[in-house]
Parts: sequence; structure tokens; C-alpha cells
Amino acid sequence: ILLIKMKKICVVITARPSYSRIKTALIAIKNHKDLKLQLIVAGSALLDRYGSAVDIIENDGFEIDEKVFMVLEGKNPTSMAKTTGIGVVELSNVFYRLQPDAVITIADRFETIATSIAASYQNIPLIHIQGGEVTGNIDEKVRHANTKLADIHFVATELARDRVIRMGENEKKVFNTGCPSIDLAKEVYLTPKLNFDPIEKYGGVGNKIDWEKGYIVAMQHPVTTEYISARKDVEKTLRALDELNIPTFWFWPNVDAGSDGTSSGIRAYREMYKPKNIHFFKNMEPEDFLKLLLNSKCLVGNSSVGIRECSFLGVPVVNIGSRQNQRQRGKNVVDVTYDTETSKMLETIRLQEVRYFKVEEENRGLTKQRNYGISKLNSTSEIICFLDDDTVLKEDYFEKIIEAYASDINITGVGGVAINENRWEQKNNSKRYNRHKYYELDGYVIKEGLRNVVRNYLGLQSNLTPGRMPEFSHGRTYSYPLNEKTYEVDLLVGMSFSFKRKVIQNIKFSTYFEGYGLYEDADFSIRALAYGKNVISTKVQLYHYHDEKGRPSKYKYGKMVVRNGWYVWRLKYPKPSLKARFKWNSIIIVQTKIRLLNVISTNKKKEAFTEFLGRTVGWISLIFNKPLHK
Repeated sequence: ILLIKMKKICVVITARPSYSRIKTALIAIKNHKDLKLQLIVAGSALLDRYGSAVDIIENDGFEIDEKVFMVLEGKNPTSMAKTTGIGVVELSNVFYRLQPDAVITIADRFETIATSIAASYQNIPLIHIQGGEVTGNIDEKVRHANTKLADIHFVATELARDRVIRMGENEKKVFNTGCPSIDLAKEVYLTPKLNFDPIEKYGGVGNKIDWEKGYIVAMQHPVTTEYISARKDVEKTLRALDELNIPTFWFWPNVDAGSDGTSSGIRAYREMYKPKNIHFFKNMEPEDFLKLLLNSKCLVGNSSVGIRECSFLGVPVVNIGSRQNQRQRGKNVVDVTYDTETSKMLETIRLQEVRYFKVEEENRGLTKQRNYGISKLNSTSEIICFLDDDTVLKEDYFEKIIEAYASDINITGVGGVAINENRWEQKNNSKRYNRHKYYELDGYVIKEGLRNVVRNYLGLQSNLTPGRMPEFSHGRTYSYPLNEKTYEVDLLVGMSFSFKRKVIQNIKFSTYFEGYGLYEDADFSIRALAYGKNVISTKVQLYHYHDEKGRPSKYKYGKMVVRNGWYVWRLKYPKPSLKARFKWNSIIIVQTKIRLLNVISTNKKKEAFTEFLGRTVGWISLIFNKPLHK
């Protein structure tokens, strides 16, 4: 009811980051036929030393109704309190003049409480953006105070919504809309090209860095509860980035307590050490700043943009210190402290030179996602690794992959082994092993499953090592013993395989396998053999926590096993011999009958029967409708 009656919507912007948070909402209000936007710009958003956000706002075509100068110099807790007091006085007068139907206050900066007090004390409905989050410093106290003074709440996450409701707010007035700044980030994501020279467009100070081959963005603010150490903290980050010697765009801090320490630390370091790889800016238009971030190697510092926009854009973040404590974050964020040794911080920044990409719905599915990933490759990657999302790598995983490629110039594909799924045991020379029930290799043995035992007795088993495909296709599918050896194979397993760039440049994952993608890895591996050797290195190790919930129904799965298996077989052997054809079909019949017997021998009777049906239908369908190779 309240929303229907609203006509004049007053938005108060008090700082540079608040504008990017609310810009798309301002546009929506401005363009709504039943709403009138009233815009107040106040606080540090008016000051040149913090980037004159007001100029950007006006250049974007917004008419400013009032400007409120309220920042008291000092940049300590006392000046913050006095600034807030001035804000209450000035904003009270502004609201009295404008008579808005509702006021919007944004997030959690210390001065935003002035907006909330001035509006709520005059019985003007208050709308709070981004409440319900926790960070552990003064921002959190202000945020929660804003929440209690507000009438309507637009939060950024479901956890934040739950927290606001538990604070006693009416759940019918708490809406999880996400962070408004993501609207802007999405626009940038769709047009990611950095179409301007940051230094030419915005000037700044410091050395003119060579940024076009890759750069870092740095933004570090003081922490209000740790303002005394602000200068020391920023000097540590400057030193680390200076030593790293990667081109860096550094942005000026905000107006919180401690900003004088942060600013003077930056100036002193710049004048004393004259870092050749760092260029400093005060501010940038929101879209340009996000484009700069999107095209960077990573963000370093403690800005909430690393938690919010960077998680959406897939930009790696090295988050320093406690400023973003307890905030929900994505996997793109790595946390370090100011006590971290410079060398460790450097190592973390180097490790964060990773790009993350959000996959839109039209590119979902294993095969599409892998091809999407290939389309995002940078120009310098020599080895491209593919991993399932249910794997955990050993620390030396990538090191061992590189080692495998270096061992033989003809190797163009390398796969690894899952430690937790490895059933090989060292051979006991005093024990006799039934050759139908055990397979021996290089002093190790593995117990065969029922299907392989039956095939051994019927003479339908491959005499090749695991991963090699005989003419009748059905080879041994288990991996190799953990003996630190490397084995040449035909087939690599999709949970852990990699290829040299020349392979990826010439082939993509087949669209035949779009969807669940069963055997898409076998298809790709076989086609990759045209460019070199595939090997499995038992030094390349990881853990695989396979979850069958990701599979399709057992009927569809059974059908895929047969039809996709046929597809891969005929890819490698387009014209198999009569004997090979007989063996392939015989093995299909044996495996299908075993699944039927599982109806009796296992507790999962329905799954066994539906897979049996799927395999049967899949086999019969090959008579009338063979898959076409794509």
C-alpha cells in the first residue's frame, strides 16, 4: 500500500561508491511515470579530494535538487560523529523543504545514519538498501541502526533478509532484490572491452605505466575501528605491489576515520620511492571503473567491490584485513592479513591471477561450458586444464602436469588419477591371483568388477592396458596404480584432463554430447590424438567426490551408455572388422543382462531395471537410427 502511494522519491548519495550502488535504481525511478526523483548529493561525494562524484552524477544527466556540505575535516572518530551531526541538521532542513513521500538511504557508511534520523524523525517513510549484513566494524552498527529506522528494506542476499527479519522487521516489507550495483556490472559484462585509455581519460598521478599487457587494480580504505594503523597498513600493501612490479592502478581511499593516514601514507611512499609500476587515481565513472576491473588480473585491497561486483564479474580478489569480515563472499576472494609477510602476500596476488566467468543459462551443460571456457582463453595460455567441480586438487597438481608435458615434446594431452577412487594394491608375490578375477600391471593388482570377470571368462576382455581402446571399443576403464609412472593412453577422463594449446585451437567439444555429456571426454581425447600423444601421469593426483545426482534418469543414462559408446567406437574405428563388431555387440548384451540380474541381486531394483530398459532400447535403436558424427 505504501509503495502505491509514493510519488516523490528522495535519494541521498553521500559518497563515491554509493552512486554506483544506486545508479540503475535512479534511472528506473527517473523513468517511472508515477514517480518523481529527488536527488540529494552530500558529504564526500561533493569534494574534489575524493573524486568529485557529483560531476559524474551530473554528467550522467541527473538533476540534483540539493547539495549538502557536511564533512568536517579531521578523519578521526570525533570528526565522523560531528559530520553525522551536521548531516542530521542539514538534511532535516532539506527534507522539510522537499517534502518527499519516501527517502532512500544506501548501505552502511557512517554518515548514512544522518539520512535515516532526519527522515524517520519527521515521519517520512525510509527505504534502506543493503541492510542485514555483518562486517564487524562501525559500518555494521550503522547498517543495523539504519535497518531499525527504516520502513522498507531491499537486501542483497537471502541471509541478509533472514537477519533483518530476525531483527524484528515485518517480513512482508523485506525484499531480496540483490545488490543494485550488479545491474551495472551486468551491462559491463555484456560489453567487456576496455575501450579507453585510463591515464589519457582520467589523468591521475604517478608513472605512466605500460598497462596493456596486464595490470592490477588496488583500492584500500581505512578501517574505522583500526584507524590508528591506517598509514602503516597501506604502506605494507604499497610495498608488496611495488615489489611485485606488475602495472597497478591505485584508487584513492574514502573519507572514513583514518583516511588522512591512508592518504599521507600513499603520498609519502609515492614521493619517497617513486614506484614505476603504480599509477594513482581519485575517481572514475562507475562503468569505466567496472570495465577496468573486469579486464584486470585481480583486485587488491579491502573494498566491498571485491565482494560484490567482482564476484559477479569473475575478477580474482586479494582481500586484505578485517574490513569485509563476515561478509558473504565468492570463491574469487582470497583473504590475507596485514601481518602476512610481504613474500606471502606477493605469492597470494600471483595465485589470484585467475579469471572467473559466470556462465549464462544458454551456455549451461558440460559440453557447452567447456566450449565456453575455451572461448575465454587468453593469448598466453599454453596448457588448458579441464576439471569437474567435484574434485579437490593436491597442491602440486599443476606442477606435475607441467612436468609431464616437459618430459616428452610429443605429449599434447595429460590426465591425472583420483586418489580416493584408486583400488590398486601392490602385488603379493606369495599369493596366487585368479587371472579372471584380478588384473596385474607393473607389480600391482586390482580386483575386477563383475562385468569384467564375466568378460574375462567369455574371452571378451581387452588385452590392452587401461585407457587404450581395442578394435571392439570396450577397454579397461579404471586408472593406473599410484606408482609415479606415466602411461600412454587413447582416452583421458574428463574429471581431470588437459591439452596443449594447439589441440584446443583446432578442435572443440562435440555438440553431439550437449546435455549430460556422457563420453564427451572420450570423443575429445580420440580427436586430440591427431596432434600428439595422450598420457596419464600417476603423479598428477586429485580427489574425486562423484555424486550420481548429477546424472540423468537411469533410463536415459542406460540409453546414453550404448548410443554414445557406439558413437565413440565408430569415431576411432569407422570400419571395424566383423569380429570386432561381434565382440562389441556381445559385450553390450552381457552388460545389459547383468543390469537385469541386478534387479534381483541389489536393493536398487527400480534403478537397475530402468537402466536395463534404457540399454535395451539404446541397442535396438542403433539398427534404425545410428548417431551421426559431428
